[in-house]
Amino acid sequence: MGTRTLVVDDSLVVVEQLTALLRADGRFDVVGCARDGAEALSMVAHEQPQLVVLDMIMPNMDGIQALRAIRKMDASVVVVVLSTVGGAPERAAEALRVGAAAVVSKPYDPQELINVLARATEEGATA
Repeated sequence: MGTRTLVVDDSLVVVEQLTALLRADGRFDVVGCARDGAEALSMVAHEQPQLVVLDMIMPNMDGIQALRAIRKMDASVVVVVLSTVGGAPERAAEALRVGAAAVVSKPYDPQELINVLARATEEGATA
């Protein structure tokens, strides 16, 4: 059984591609997908993921707001934030300050993303 993972992105295409990538790798067990931060919080409470892959810019509740709330709910959850290339660097820095294990720019190299997620999960498990 792999790392319990929640995928959060407002783009259905990104959600489907990322879910397929994680499942194909075999180290990740995708337990759910959410389309915004508010839905992500509900799923974190119900699915108890070990890893959340979280988009930075979403409707209703953005990634930073969701990240803060996830950290309050369960500080042991590893959160990796996805950010658009050219997005505000201060937002990426803020994500790291409030508890993201890593920030990965979209579009991402699939193998690089898998490596970042695996490393973040391993480091989170030993923290």
